[in-house]
Amino acid sequence: DRLINEFVPFAYDWRYDVFTVASTSVLYPEGEEKSLIVEIKRLADASFTGKVTIIAHSNGGLVAKALLHQYGEGELAGLVDKVVMVGTPQLGTPKAIGSLLHGLDQSSPIGIWLNAGVVRDITLNMPGAYGLLPSSKYFAKYASDMI
Repeated sequence: DRLINEFVPFAYDWRYDVFTVASTSVLYPEGEEKSLIVEIKRLADASFTGKVTIIAHSNGGLVAKALLHQYGEGELAGLVDKVVMVGTPQLGTPKAIGSLLHGLDQSSPIGIWLNAGVVRDITLNMPGAYGLLPSSKYFAKYASDMI
């Protein structure tokens, strides 16, 4: 029905914080670079309405929020119609605590290359992991469920 003129998946490295992903180019295989802002402007220009809908999963929803926080009233004003977030950890996730402190649930099944200690050491230097830590709002909302 030509309701959607074009769509583009935007892969990024989740290990970086969401504001970095939203504002800097992402290096793809074979040296290609893509910028989220440039992609949105290009898609909006080619769309039937002059706007785009962003569909984001998990941490991608946090990237979309960071993008609109930084550029929603400037470069992207009027270009984003809707943002659909699926499984986005709006308030953070408690699983991030165990991953950062102990490497829990992040090691490989074999455990040879990526055991919990190696994962813990690696994630301590990943800004993106800290963005997934539960916020104070998370604890205010779910504290009674944790006791």
